[in-house]
Amino acid sequence: MNEEVNAVLQVYQNRVSTLLAQNIALEAKLTVANNTVAKLQEEVKGLDKPTSVPQDPDPVVDGGEV
Repeated sequence: MNEEVNAVLQVYQNRVSTLLAQNIALEAKLTVANNTVAKLQEEVKGLDKPTSVPQDPDPVVDGGEV
C-alpha cells in the first residue's frame, strides 16, 4: 500500500479509538444519571402519598370575652 494511505488509515483508527472511548465514558455518565433520576422519582412518589394527621384529643375551646 501507499505510504499516504497507511498514514490516513492510522489517523482514522486513532480517531475511531478516541471517539469510542469518549462514547463509552458518556454512556457510563448517562447510566448513572438515569439511575439517579429513577431513584429521585421513587422518593417523589413517596412524598405524594397522603399521610393521616392525628386529631387533637383535647381541642381548645375559646370561651369568648367576659
